[in-house]
Amino acid sequence: MKKHQVLFFLLIVMVIGVSQSCTWASDGMDWQIMINIPEYKLYVYHGGNLLEKYPVAVGKPSEPSPVGDFYIVNKVVNPVWYPQGRKPVPPGPANPLGKYWLGLNIKGYGIHGNNSPNSIGNPVSKGCFRMRNDDIEKLFQLIPKGTPVKVKYAIVQGWVDAEERAWLEFFPDIYKRANLEQAVTEVLMNLQWKYQPHLQALGELMTQSGFSVVEVPRTLDVIGELTSTDGFLWDNEIYFSVKSFNLQEDLILGLNDQPYFKGYISGNALNVLLNGKYKWDFNGEENRVNLYRLKVLVNGREIEDLGRVFQNVPWIDAEKIGKVIRKNSHWNVDCTQVAIGDQRLTCIDMEGRSWISVKDIHKIGSTFEWDEKNWLLKLFFWEDSSG
Repeated sequence: MKKHQVLFFLLIVMVIGVSQSCTWASDGMDWQIMINIPEYKLYVYHGGNLLEKYPVAVGKPSEPSPVGDFYIVNKVVNPVWYPQGRKPVPPGPANPLGKYWLGLNIKGYGIHGNNSPNSIGNPVSKGCFRMRNDDIEKLFQLIPKGTPVKVKYAIVQGWVDAEERAWLEFFPDIYKRANLEQAVTEVLMNLQWKYQPHLQALGELMTQSGFSVVEVPRTLDVIGELTSTDGFLWDNEIYFSVKSFNLQEDLILGLNDQPYFKGYISGNALNVLLNGKYKWDFNGEENRVNLYRLKVLVNGREIEDLGRVFQNVPWIDAEKIGKVIRKNSHWNVDCTQVAIGDQRLTCIDMEGRSWISVKDIHKIGSTFEWDEKNWLLKLFFWEDSSG
């Protein structure tokens, strides 16, 4: 009988203990604090939703702030500061803890106010987290004892916006303990982005000075006869590898939007250098770029660099076509006098060359077929003199 009474008593004690423990934990279960040391930011969550974020000061490199999972163990108004080896400092203007203290379950560390407002946002404390006095007052009133506090050391954070663009934000490695490449890799993996980052372009962005937030370049599938071309989308601009266009690197310096990506050319710069020679269609849903090079066939034989397209109209190099049709004795490539006999032709000057409109091609004894979708122009001369 006594044995049963003892067991019953122990059971009651266990139930009461568990009940008290659950009651204590429930005080802070809806709340959570997260602090990222390199960011100098404290985040407050309620019910899993971000409620507020505040700037903080953190521990200096010689006395770094602790990293890990903690909780609020006590709350004190007008705390006394007990510096090691010195007399206690009572509440007042000389007390670096300010008016409010939220103690962590690690001795000597907490979240508190300050008597040096300019220190906020810097690594200057002895390991505690200083807040602006107005901010800690609000936090003190909100946060119950038992609130979980997660302190992390993340020099990179990322997110995907509503337009499915991925972003990375970088923070200083104030304690010199992080591996930037590894941190970026982990963040990108955790983003679960549906696109593939273009790592070479991202690497160049990361080496540029003055960055803090960058859009992650998005690898594109480039489809076309230039099969060696790879490309990416960044800042709403498509970039192509310069290898496919036989361009010298120094030609594109200054033409690309900043920052400059070595070995790649932006669509805008490509238009400047090779205006009317290439076109591309971007399919965002399929993450694909169809790249087309203008082809001009004269009686079935391709003539290199013979044409350009301006405002959806093909134009032909006047000098080259003159040689192809072997009428040089009647041909003048000056745009002010382009004509064959009494046939005046529509002409423009560009790239130091004269171009005639394909709409006038019948005036020099030819018909044409223009496949605008595939950028293919076929010229048929009535008298085959193109050999």
